[in-house]
Amino acid sequence: MAAVIAALVPILLLTTWPFRPFVGHSHWAAVEWMPFTQKQAPLDFVLNTLLFVPLGVAVAWRARSGGIGRATVVGLLVALLVETYQIFTHTAFPTLADVLANTLGAWGGAVIWSQRAE
Repeated sequence: MAAVIAALVPILLLTTWPFRPFVGHSHWAAVEWMPFTQKQAPLDFVLNTLLFVPLGVAVAWRARSGGIGRATVVGLLVALLVETYQIFTHTAFPTLADVLANTLGAWGGAVIWSQRAE
């Protein structure tokens, strides 16, 4: 469990930095529903993917069996939690591409771990 928490801490810190105040109303107009519409999208996608690789490794290591599926679901849920938080801040830019990248990163980390464990 410590490995999963250690993987979650940087995710939570980096996705909320600078610490954005949670406001009482949503900003659905700020959500980018179409992936890859920003100029920095390719680099942002790669960084978001890499950020979730340790989480995928930690969940797969902890799960022992069915780790790839569990890590993918955990990555998706954490990504949705982070993006939902960002909807309720004034300065964040939640995107569908972030959810895709984060989920891919968790999946990739689990695949890497499962290949190593064989």
